[in-house]
Amino acid sequence: AAPATTSKVAETKSSVHFFTPAQHALVEELSETIIPADDHSGGAKAAKVADYIDQVLREGFDENQKALWRDGLHLIDVMSLHYHGKSFVNAAAEDRISLLTVLSNHLEMTDLPEVRFFIELKRLTVIGYYTSKIGIHDELQYKGNRVLQEYVGCDDPSQATS
Repeated sequence: AAPATTSKVAETKSSVHFFTPAQHALVEELSETIIPADDHSGGAKAAKVADYIDQVLREGFDENQKALWRDGLHLIDVMSLHYHGKSFVNAAAEDRISLLTVLSNHLEMTDLPEVRFFIELKRLTVIGYYTSKIGIHDELQYKGNRVLQEYVGCDDPSQATS
């Protein structure tokens, strides 16, 4: 009975994440390259965008989207090895940017799976970042819904009363 219990626990733990640890690290670096940290706010890595994307894919039902992510992550590393001789995670920051720039410059080529992947990567990175505390509060400085004690409109001299 113990081996069956152990295998169920292992199965449950493996189904907790869509990405493998290596894929998760790659998504962290990809998203951080798209939205890097600066002196104003943390980047995609600090906002845990890779965790958000993992959850979206894990909970989603679209098998085509899941296949796009698996294939796209592989293609990014293939491209990085081709252009820079290193995996994306091990490439220098400028090499990462140049690789994503190549994809960004060819967004109209949606017949290429790496371009479709890049479009989806950007989409989920932006959503994940700007719905996080870091993105919405630190970056956008959103204060939430507030009751205004007074509505101060613009000063329009033509509307001045005599």
